[in-house]
Amino acid sequence: MHTNPFHTIFILGGSLTGLAVIRNAYALKLHPILVCTPGEIASSTRLASVVPVEQMDKSALQKIIGQSSSTERPALIATSDEWIQFIMHYRNELEQANIQILQSENHALNICLDKSSFNKWAMGKKLPVPPFFSIPHHEADEYQAALNKLPYPVMLRPATSQHSNNSADLPKARAIANASDLDEALQLFQRAGVAPLVTQSLLPYPLLQHSVGIVRAGDKTRSFVAQKIRPPADYAAVGTYMSLSPNKAVEELAQLTIKKLDYFGIAEVEILERSDTGELFLIEINARPWLQYTLALKSGHDFLLFLLNSADYQPDQEKKIGYNWIDFNSDFYLAFSNHIGLIRKRRLGLAKYIGSLIKVNAYARLALNDMTPFKKSIHELYQLLTKRKG
Repeated sequence: MHTNPFHTIFILGGSLTGLAVIRNAYALKLHPILVCTPGEIASSTRLASVVPVEQMDKSALQKIIGQSSSTERPALIATSDEWIQFIMHYRNELEQANIQILQSENHALNICLDKSSFNKWAMGKKLPVPPFFSIPHHEADEYQAALNKLPYPVMLRPATSQHSNNSADLPKARAIANASDLDEALQLFQRAGVAPLVTQSLLPYPLLQHSVGIVRAGDKTRSFVAQKIRPPADYAAVGTYMSLSPNKAVEELAQLTIKKLDYFGIAEVEILERSDTGELFLIEINARPWLQYTLALKSGHDFLLFLLNSADYQPDQEKKIGYNWIDFNSDFYLAFSNHIGLIRKRRLGLAKYIGSLIKVNAYARLALNDMTPFKKSIHELYQLLTKRKG
């Protein structure tokens, strides 16, 4: 057995993703220190020390450095795009404090965070992405003509990850059917001060949604493929139900993409497949652990161990099928809400929904050695169902 070179790990971000990484670190007998804003779900864990911060700024940096030991080198990993930007901004200070950053260099992170840069980079590397379109400024004479010429439907997304209050109501992605609707949506982006990315929509075609969990260190890579079962592709939303689903072509495309980017660290590569033709399209890289990270742990893909000490990683423990992950609160809302409910809209049968729940063996919130976050989630679900304020 090899000795782990780290004892302490800073985990930046208290979302469900951060919670999964905390549980991973604890299982590796590390001391997780969670750095997060107050009230995030992971802050209720019993498995980590919690350092609350109000802003992701220099005061947060000072708290992290202040928690660092002078006798050992701690590791650090971000679990959200906001915290990745924090790392990019303060990388020199963190490295000078002898903290090992478990994330790629800034140039690779910037490509992943900026969707326009990612699409241009991918096209330059001859990797398949949906065609994207340059839209003139709203005041330009050619603006309306450019909108009229687009091959609708198109997909509109923020070009970069958003953190401001003004952008809170902007969707992660939205299908646009005509020039008038696109004009209205672009004006909303303009008022929010957010750059748009307009690409060809793949929604007219039958689609499979693939999520490739992947880790790379040096020239070594481990990965697996999951399929997003819910929500459907036209919802353009975060997955609430995922299943391991091996696909050699999808996995090879993700591995090639990560290699061309010279990526280091944990990531999720999102890929859409036209099921009628088999064509694959890169959508984005989440340059960090992602929401369904528990699926990696349950299936024997201990990516954190791989980064910290690849000699201890056991490929023979990997499972490529047989695991199904759920974020029950979000999935329940997706199924039954008045606004988007798949069952209410008759896009999902009740029997099929219940059948999928029986297959679940990986949970976003539930862990027997860390029940407080789960209990908090049950309380939140109860509030949702009763519409009472806690």
